[in-house]
Amino acid sequence: MLQDLSSFIKTDFILQELRKSCLVISSIEEADAYALNVSQGRYDNVIFERSNLKNYCFAKIRELTEVNIVNCNSSLQRFCESISEGTSVTIFDNVNKCHDADILNLVVNKKGILVC
Repeated sequence: MLQDLSSFIKTDFILQELRKSCLVISSIEEADAYALNVSQGRYDNVIFERSNLKNYCFAKIRELTEVNIVNCNSSLQRFCESISEGTSVTIFDNVNKCHDADILNLVVNKKGILVC
């Protein structure tokens, strides 16, 4: 796991959720296994060590299941538009970069996978 989540994640809700359930993806094989798990309904919050792994994994997940990937580092309007797209799986991407309290409140109250 990353050395210290509290230095990486500044929002208490996100920090607590990641401490409960979090995988660290550091290889293509781990990304493949994670994508398969998501397609089979097994969800864990996740931290990707590199952005190319995250992009690869998101592409794999999209091949395997219907997913809504919502960027938490966007404007509130864009976030709300994205979150309204109805799919069975919602992934909240870039939660560690979100600084909008309204977006964080929506993330707290909506079921989904947290991705850093």
